[in-house]
Formats: sequence, C-alpha cells, structure tokens
Amino acid sequence: MPITIVALVGCSAVVLLLVYMWNSRAAVRQASPDGRVCAEQFRLLAEASPDGLLINRSGVYVYANPAAVALLGATSLEQIIGKTPFDLIHPGDHAAVKERYAAILQGRSVPLKEMRVVTFASRTIDVETIATCYNGPSGPAALMILRDITERKKMQAKLEESHLALSHAMPGVSRLDRDGRYLEMNDYYAQATGRCADELIGRGWEETVHMDDLSAARAGYRLMLQEGQSEFCVRGLRKDGTVFHQQVLLVVRRDGEGRLQGHNCFMRDVTEHKRAEERVQQSESFLRQIIDTDPNFIFMKDREGRFTLVNKAVADAYGTTVEDLVGKTDADSTANADEVAHFRLVDRAVMDSQRECLIPEERITDADGQVRWLQTVKRPFKGEDGRVDQVLGVSTDITERKRAEDARRASDERLQVFVKSVKDYAMLMLDRDGHVATWNAGAERIKGYQAEDIIGRETAVFYPMEDRAAGHPAWLLTQAAASGSVSEEGWRVRKDGTQFWASVVITALYDDARNLTGFAKITRDLTERKLSEEMIARSERQCRALVEAAGSAIVSFFPDGRIMAWNKAAEQLFGKTRAEIMGANFLDLCVPPRAHRDLRTALDRVLDGEAIRGAQYPLPVGGGNERICSWNIDRLTNEKGGAIGLIAVGQDITEQIQAEAQLQELNKRLVALAADLERVREQEQKRIARDLHDELGHQLTAAKWDVSLLSALLQAGGRPDQ
Repeated sequence: MPITIVALVGCSAVVLLLVYMWNSRAAVRQASPDGRVCAEQFRLLAEASPDGLLINRSGVYVYANPAAVALLGATSLEQIIGKTPFDLIHPGDHAAVKERYAAILQGRSVPLKEMRVVTFASRTIDVETIATCYNGPSGPAALMILRDITERKKMQAKLEESHLALSHAMPGVSRLDRDGRYLEMNDYYAQATGRCADELIGRGWEETVHMDDLSAARAGYRLMLQEGQSEFCVRGLRKDGTVFHQQVLLVVRRDGEGRLQGHNCFMRDVTEHKRAEERVQQSESFLRQIIDTDPNFIFMKDREGRFTLVNKAVADAYGTTVEDLVGKTDADSTANADEVAHFRLVDRAVMDSQRECLIPEERITDADGQVRWLQTVKRPFKGEDGRVDQVLGVSTDITERKRAEDARRASDERLQVFVKSVKDYAMLMLDRDGHVATWNAGAERIKGYQAEDIIGRETAVFYPMEDRAAGHPAWLLTQAAASGSVSEEGWRVRKDGTQFWASVVITALYDDARNLTGFAKITRDLTERKLSEEMIARSERQCRALVEAAGSAIVSFFPDGRIMAWNKAAEQLFGKTRAEIMGANFLDLCVPPRAHRDLRTALDRVLDGEAIRGAQYPLPVGGGNERICSWNIDRLTNEKGGAIGLIAVGQDITEQIQAEAQLQELNKRLVALAADLERVREQEQKRIARDLHDELGHQLTAAKWDVSLLSALLQAGGRPDQ
C-alpha cells in the first residue's frame, strides 16, 4: 500500500518529521533488524511534540504521546491504550469518524477536520485532526495528530461577535442558550435592562421585553431561526418597571454540523433616539420657519436644474410660493436666457468638481422685472449613496450694497476731510514702528505740534520721561498688535512741556493677508474731567465725613430691606456695631414685628416715589422696652431714575414726646386754673356791683332830698344859702 503523508496546517515541523519517520520505520527495519535507532528517534520526537499523537491499529489505540494524554485528560497512558476512537469522539461526530477511518485504511488522503472529543474528565473540547496510514509488520495502522482548538474557537466566536456588534454599532452583547436563557452578557446590556448580570444569567429573554411587544419579539426570534439573523425594535422593561426602547439584532449560533446551540443578542438602547425623532420633527418645522425668516436666498437644485428646496425669499423674488417653486427650474421662473444659462453652468461645475464656489456678483431679474445683484456661495451636496447630485446655494442680496458703493467712496472722501478738521480729538496714523504718519487739526490743538514738526517722529515724544524710560510707549504698541487694540488713560506731554490727562485708544491695522501695516491712534484731552472727578472724590469724602459726624442715625438699605450703609449715630441708636448690622434687615432692627406690615407698606410707597417725613415707629431696645423714633425716608435712584435702594434718617424722640406730654399736662392745668380765676373774677365783679349799687342808691336818695328842698326854697323866694 502506498505511503501517504498529509500535512496538518499549523502543525510544528517536529510533528511533520514525526509522521515521515513513522512511515519510514518498515524500510529502516529492513536495513537495521532491531530498528533501535529509528525507534529511539521516533520516541524522542513524539514526546517532544506539542500536538497530541495517537496510533490506532485494528480499531484500538496502541500508542499516545504525553501531549495526547494531557489533551484527553487521562491520568496515564494505560487509560488510552485499548480504547476505540468512538470511546473518545463526541457521539455527534461518529459518522464522520467512520468515513475518515475507512478512507485512511484505503490509503486515501483525508482533509483537515475539526471535531469534538470527550475527555476522560467528561469535558467536550474542539480539536483539529489529521491522519495518515502506513503498513507495518503487524499490518496497516493509522497515525492521528490532534490539536486542541477549544480556546481558539472561543476567541474566534467572540471576535466574530465583536465584529458583528461593531458593524451594527450595538454596544450591548449577550449570549443565550438554545432555550433562550442568558449565559453571559456585557455591562452595557445588563445596565440597559436595569439589572446586574447575575440577575439575568439563567433567565429567559422574554422577561426583559415589554408585554405589549412580546409578539413582535417572538416573530423576530422565529425569523432568526429561519434566516440566521433578524433585526427589530421593541420596548424593553427594566427591573424598576420603567420602559425603554431597544434596537435588537439576533444572530443564531450553530455548531460545525449545523446544530442549534443558541443565539447571540446585540442590543442598543435607542430611547434617546426615539425621543430625538420626535425632536427632529419639531426641528424640521422650526428649521422651515428659520430659513423662511432668513432674508438671504437659500435653495437646492438637482442635476436637471429643478429646485428641491427654496425658502420664502427665493419664492418672493420669483413672485410665487415655496410649494409652487419646488420642482421647477430657473427657466420656468425668468425669461432671461442668459441668466438661466449662467446658473446651469455654475451649478453643473460645482457638482462635477465637488468644490465650493463663491460668485462675488451675479444678477437676477425678479418677478417685477427689476435687476437684483447677488453674492452667492454654492456647495456640492452628497446624497445617501455618496454621489453629488445636488447643489446647495446661499445668496445675499447686495443690490443696495452696490448702489451704496459710490456713496461710500464719496463718504470716504468726506471722512478724510472730517478727520483733518476735527479739533476735539487727536486722530493720527502710525507706521508699524510707531512713527507718526498723519496728523489732524485736533492733534495740533491738543498736542501743540504742527504737522511738519511731528510727522516721521516716534510717538514716544508724547509720554512723560518716566513712561519713556519704562518702555511704556513700545509696550502699548505691542499689546495693540497682539490683541487688536489697547486703551488707557494717563498723563501725556505737549510740545511746550505741559501735561494733560488723555484717553488713548490704539488700534492695530492689517492688510488682507493679516500682516500688520500700522496703527490708528485716537487721543482725547480729559484734563477737565480728571479735575472734576478729583473734585467729586473730595466732595464724596467730605459727604462721608458729614454723614459720620451727623447726630441723626443714617441708614441706607436695598429695596428688600438688607442694610448696606450705617453711620456712627445709627450704631449708638441701635446699640450695634457696623459689622454686626451689615446685611441685616432694616425692618427687623427698627420696628417690632407688629409694625412690620405698616412699615413695609410705607417703604413700598417710597419706592414708588413718595417720600416719608416724620413717621414715628417704636424702636425695640431689649428687655421688652421700646423707644420712639422719627424717620425721614427717601429712595435712592440710578442715572435712569430707577430705584436702587432707600435711605432713612432717624432720631430718638422719646424724651421729646415725654416733654411734650408733660407740657400738655401743664397746659391742661393752666387752662383749668385760668377757668377758676375767670369764675372768681366774675363772682367778685358781681359782688362789687352789688355793693356799688347799694351805696349809690343811698347817695342818690340824699341828693333827691336836697334837690327837692332847694326847689321849695326857691319857689318860696328865699336864697339857697338860707
């Protein structure tokens, strides 16, 4: 029988040599009857081989090398000797083994084959095997080489799973058995279902699917069994009862003979995606409103020149609606053939070159027959298949800009005249090294130099000596060049040596390539403002001194009542230091709780513009005692007249009120005393009147008698003296 050597892919060179030497034993024995040299070489090579080596004669194993003993999980060589291949091969692979063994005995080559072996430890492993045959003194025998590929197959399976998961961008991965129970999963999968992995291992996949979507999930499972895989979206149910949306890819898992072992489940939580779809619909509507609000022309065209997208500005220019314009071409909207040809030429060039195109100026005739000038940017737009079959354009109407160009040029000329004539500001140009390049009337007035005296000189001549020594002028130019502009206020020097307080702004000037070309410098004389600010500062200091020296308590506070200022008289009135009182509430300190509402109402009136004068409120002073304060309250306003706080001036008028009460009591007593005196006076007058009346009556009676006697004497002719 011919000798056949079949190379095992991946076997070591030692094993290949071993196969050759085994097949050569018979020939060697003819030259060396005892065959000791060849046998020893075979033994050494067999024991050194990392692959398992088995020799089968008459259907039973007669030899196994140490690697085969270890691979089969045997404790000794004797466990293997006398065993048949069917004792070690998995029952599912018996038919294949019978065919291969028969082919080997017939001297035919057998291909590399994967099969399952059941070890003596009852563990099923995957092996890669190849066999050959030889004729020996005892008849034909089969030499079989085994390699354990169990771990390699696991790694390949995981790699395939990873590739499949990556290809579908699904981060959740789980493996399930043929009954649909979880075997393992990654963290993403477990977390997406709201459980830990240990809670899911051994449980069925249906527990993680929402009840209303079970039928759809089962249909997807059946489709996987039929076609090998299926993909679908269903709602999932987390452990806490919350619902999430998941995209699922089921891939069947079978062994080498096509028997179902289970399936792999790849999953992605698409809850946010579902929500995003709703937001997308809203966004599309919002986007439609945005582009229709945009005054620029926004449009898209296909290769046939048909509009696929337009905004309201385009439709208005053509005197139609967005809906009517979509699907039509420029030729349907304008009669100007030159314009249509121009648009078609540029559109095709952009799509063919796949490059953006800027058209600085192009004309369009609108629905009213008026020519409008546009500046347009056109970009190629790729479809889902990657082909450029549309062009996106955005046009800005520059008609008014073109009309304004002449006016702008005239304005520039007027500006030059204006700059030269301005006297309140020094406006000058500097070259990139800081030398004066231009000069205006304002610079001449403020700095005292004539143009011919200063042009070409360094700007450092305007700075005091200490600033020049510190390199301050050059530093300002460096800052302007770095940041675009710089501004400051400081002392500057005139030609005559006098100093003035100046506000200075230096702006860097660049060309179109962003190369520094020089600087623009504007200087304003703020000496009077500086002096005014110093006077205001002195006035403020004097005002603060007067407030501190005032005998009345002065408190300022925010509209919500938080105190922000407090003088010494207020410290004495309330018995608290400034540190203790800052931030406290004016109402809590100045009145007891029962008066809060009345005072708050009054403060609201003050904020509305009403002033409070002489309002009296009780002042808590501790121990349940109270004093009386009189308050004048006004609001504090900003430059625009808005209320920013309130100011209250208060005095303790408790003694004054007590003195007034005593005075009122004394007045009452004086009034009563006056009434008593008036009553006594009236009584005395009556008594005196009575007394006078009685005495006068007697005197009158006597006089009456005297008159009567005198009359009688006269009538008698006698003299009165008689």
